[in-house]
Amino acid sequence: MFIARFDEIGIKGNNRILFERRLEDNIKALCARHGKRACVSRPYGRLLIDVELDAARFRQVFGLSSVSRAVSAATMDGAKEVLRSVLPKSSQTFRISCQRLDKSFPLDSKQIAAELGAFVCEGSGAKAKMVSPDVNIEVEVIDGVLYVCTETVRCFGGLPVGIEGSVLLDVGQPHAELAGVLMAKRGCDVVPFVRSASPVSRLPSVPRLLSAYLPSAVSVTVISGDADIVDLAARSRAKALVCTDVLPGVVVSDAQRITADGQRLNAKGLLPVLFPLTGMTEEEIDGNERRFGTGRCDHV
Repeated sequence: MFIARFDEIGIKGNNRILFERRLEDNIKALCARHGKRACVSRPYGRLLIDVELDAARFRQVFGLSSVSRAVSAATMDGAKEVLRSVLPKSSQTFRISCQRLDKSFPLDSKQIAAELGAFVCEGSGAKAKMVSPDVNIEVEVIDGVLYVCTETVRCFGGLPVGIEGSVLLDVGQPHAELAGVLMAKRGCDVVPFVRSASPVSRLPSVPRLLSAYLPSAVSVTVISGDADIVDLAARSRAKALVCTDVLPGVVVSDAQRITADGQRLNAKGLLPVLFPLTGMTEEEIDGNERRFGTGRCDHV
């Protein structure tokens, strides 16, 4: 069992449910890619995921801020038994923090943390330490159930992929995959293509970095000319073109803009061009490629 948290989605208004549903779908898609079937429920402010999976895998789901492996308990006595089983015997210091999303629970957050902390002190001899403890235990109360979190993984945040529609990406450009990942982090599904004259078109493999963060299978479309960009945008209902630089030979003012429903072309409009790497230094680009490539979430 995992408890998944989100931050940016939490500030959405009446359409928040759409973001949560998309996030749920993307979590299920991630688990399916690894041969697992996940059961996901959405109590207010959290996602409960019932699946057996490496917690670090959830870093590939944009929209999540953190994920914790958790064990549930119906009562305080049950939570104490969970603590007895999960607390390493070698731990000399510990910290217990509690967040009570269910305000109807008879004890408040401080009372829960104090009672569980006293139990740990008496049973193991470990001492409470608020800064840099050997073990940091989080307890959350959701719908009358206590969840003892034993492992927490930070995620990249952002918005669920697909909630903002689709964009086209030329993967033949330098650092194109990073540009695509950054657009995916902002909720865009990314449709990769490559020009037939590009050396990348001869590579048989799917873009590794980009495919790790998109919920559906990634395939690269090979195109031969500028008109194919407009055609691909129409077929994929893409709303914009993502570039790391201006594409050689593309006259952007001649491109046709995709309408809001993605089904018709407006011959008098423009296909918006987005440059997500604008303003980044080479060091920042290399650093982001390493972080997304390794799944590290520090300073993103």
